[in-house]
Amino acid sequence: MQAATPYERSHLDSYWELQRSPNFEIHSVGLDEGLHPAISAELGEYYLEWRDVDLTGGLISHQLRFRHFWFAWATTGALPEVHGEIDVLPLLDAVEQGDGQPIIVERESHRRFHSQLRCIAGSRGTGNGHLTHLRLPPDGGSVEIWFDDQLVDIDPEIRDHPSTFVKLDLTYGEYMDALLATKGARGWELLFANIDLTHRSLQTTVANLRNMLEVFPALFPDHDYTPFRERLTARL
Repeated sequence: MQAATPYERSHLDSYWELQRSPNFEIHSVGLDEGLHPAISAELGEYYLEWRDVDLTGGLISHQLRFRHFWFAWATTGALPEVHGEIDVLPLLDAVEQGDGQPIIVERESHRRFHSQLRCIAGSRGTGNGHLTHLRLPPDGGSVEIWFDDQLVDIDPEIRDHPSTFVKLDLTYGEYMDALLATKGARGWELLFANIDLTHRSLQTTVANLRNMLEVFPALFPDHDYTPFRERLTARL
């Protein structure tokens, strides 16, 4: 029987740290430690056009293989209110997905964009619609990470992608590491996007991030929250 890798164990430990803490309430959870197969280092085995995709950035070393790994949480008691969730799909499920087609295609460039996406994280715990995707370029190159709010136009300029999507300045490995520090606090992804967080529609998101950065350094002293604080300040 396959055993979880040390990196996979670190994510399980992070979950149990919240579950056992009197400072948090886990109000929705789907946890199955059964393991899917790992993805191959040769992405061309799944789709020929991916044969030249650059796998650096932690796609192999930082993948989670758990059948189900999702939960939503909130702080409790006298702590400032912080909400969050983690919902990570097995990477094999992600690369084996069909093309991600939008319900309504406004532009041909949007259709091409959606066809390159593979969902790696969802929002089953809260149902808020937030999704995170790998973008796998068909002609090779580096894998990109994209966040989709689905409800808020976080990048309203006319571009070759829908306005609810924004590219994150993260590799897959960095994305997974950030989950360990932020515990999936709502809106953390936007700290790694080239956007302005002062828009009225993002006020509750910013409040959540401010509260996270107020209480998490004391609750989780093994993590360094300075880069997250600097990124928030730079976007306000």
